Amino acid sequence: MEYLVVEDHFENTLSLKKIHLKKGAHVDLKEDRILYYKGQPLHYITSHMGHKYFVRDDDHQGWVRYKLQKEILKLCADHSAPGDTWGDRLWQTPQMQVYRRPENEDRWLWNQRFYDAKIEELEWIHWYLSKPIK
Repeated sequence: MEYLVVEDHFENTLSLKKIHLKKGAHVDLKEDRILYYKGQPLHYITSHMGHKYFVRDDDHQGWVRYKLQKEILKLCADHSAPGDTWGDRLWQTPQMQVYRRPENEDRWLWNQRFYDAKIEELEWIHWYLSKPIK
């Protein structure tokens, strides 16, 4: 599967080599679930760094996917204050549960399915979270 680098940054590879990754560069996801750049192992795709600096692009919609994910994450961050009931729409909507990491009961954490989601799925999530609460 192909991924895009979404932000220029220096990377310490898993093999302890420091490399510069430029925005827009392509990296490959191998069967071991590690991202590789020119044969150098970078990160597990499920890691924080994997989510922060890379986006799935096997459908050539990586930039659209990245923009939608950023907007969704911002919506969630804007409503993360204690007592804000906005977050109930995440917890109480069955369709959203497939995108939640189940090991954390106190906080909503997006799982890998969210980061690998099709554009249509992300558009629905964005629409659902953007609509006013009735």
